[in-house]
Amino acid sequence: MTPLDNLDRFEDLLDDVERARPGVIFVGSSECCVCQDLRDEFRELAAQMHHLDIYDLIAEDFGAQAWNGELKAVFDDIHLKEYPSQILLPRKGKPWVHLERNTSALRAALMALN
Repeated sequence: MTPLDNLDRFEDLLDDVERARPGVIFVGSSECCVCQDLRDEFRELAAQMHHLDIYDLIAEDFGAQAWNGELKAVFDDIHLKEYPSQILLPRKGKPWVHLERNTSALRAALMALN
């Protein structure tokens, strides 16, 4: 999993409508116990998903940007309302927010990305 702690890079990933490979961004908080547990499961899952670019976004890593509203504005634009969430990045097309806490359902969604 590639850490994602730069707002410009995050926005670039969301703005791309054509990608060399599909991907997913795991979005969570370091203060959220459910996020931590799911992040651990997601890391194990990511090790098996070689066809995807996988990113890890921890809101607190954005520092002041998270607290001054810049990150929240991006979340609002894509309708991301809670942690943990995943942003699915298809090879072609706009990304969408996927709210899944079940590893089996998440695996199925990731396998379907093309």
